Amino acid sequence: MASSTFDKSKLDQKLAGLTPSSDCLDLGEFGLGDEGVIAVCAALRKINAVGLNALWLNGNKISDAGAKALAEALKHCPNLTDLRLYGNKISDAGAKALAEALK
Repeated sequence: MASSTFDKSKLDQKLAGLTPSSDCLDLGEFGLGDEGVIAVCAALRKINAVGLNALWLNGNKISDAGAKALAEALKHCPNLTDLRLYGNKISDAGAKALAEALK
């Protein structure tokens, strides 16, 4: 797993405002790493983020482990049309898991 430097209390604040009808979650350049993205995934599953259209996770040092966790969580985001993952450490294996989840 990629190491993270995220501020858990700041992430908790961001996720506390997340509801099933939230349309955008911007966590770009948040320093999440895999640990943080796994926490985001748990929140997405918990609230069943059906209204989420945009999820921005660019520049967070997410590796394949985080990408695979995200792929599972995306099942709870059926209306997602804007997923930003550039600037992470996702290889072909992680990209494949994400592509399968987004079919």
